[in-house]
Amino acid sequence: MKRTSMIALASAATIVLFLAGATMGDGHQRAGLDQLSGQMPLYFIENQGQLPDNVNYYIQGYDKTLFFTSQGVTYSLLGDVRDHQVSQSWVVKLDYLGADPRVKPIGEDRQEAIFSYFIG
Repeated sequence: MKRTSMIALASAATIVLFLAGATMGDGHQRAGLDQLSGQMPLYFIENQGQLPDNVNYYIQGYDKTLFFTSQGVTYSLLGDVRDHQVSQSWVVKLDYLGADPRVKPIGEDRQEAIFSYFIG
């Protein structure tokens, strides 16, 4: 299988895992979040200085964030969140073995949503 096909397959699997959810809370809470996430658009947000330079795009969710780089995808997962306190967190990194570091993810089909960050 070609390298670009493997990268596309890994990226698709990443999005499926993201949409499937990783909430470790009770079933009632998870069912509500799963139903809500199916109605919300999925935005790949371009890094314009709000994250480290190696991150090209990211997806922000309630209990997870995915960071896309030229070398792979990093998942940041939060456990049960109550009263703004996180019980546990995990970071999982998926590297594209043999990836060309000069290749950068690019966005297509720009959405109308605008994300604004104040850095200062």
